[in-house]
Amino acid sequence: MEDASMIAYLTRGMWSAVILAGPPLVVATLVGLFIALLQTIIQLQEQTLPVAVKLIAVSSMLLIMGAMLFNPLFLLTDEIFTKFPIITQ
Repeated sequence: MEDASMIAYLTRGMWSAVILAGPPLVVATLVGLFIALLQTIIQLQEQTLPVAVKLIAVSSMLLIMGAMLFNPLFLLTDEIFTKFPIITQ
């Protein structure tokens, strides 16, 4: 197998990881920012509140959008396993 095609698979794998990790990170960042502003406004110094709210927000986002997020990773994995005999020659 040529180096260019191997690099193409690695590049697609990295982009699949970015696509998979991006939305949960954005949700956690926005929820954390909102909770931090809310805690600053009402002067609440509870440290477990942001973690719990972020956990709930990211979990619900993954439940709602999970199939859409994991589809590119599944397709890439299926393609790599299908072409595995060709890749290893």
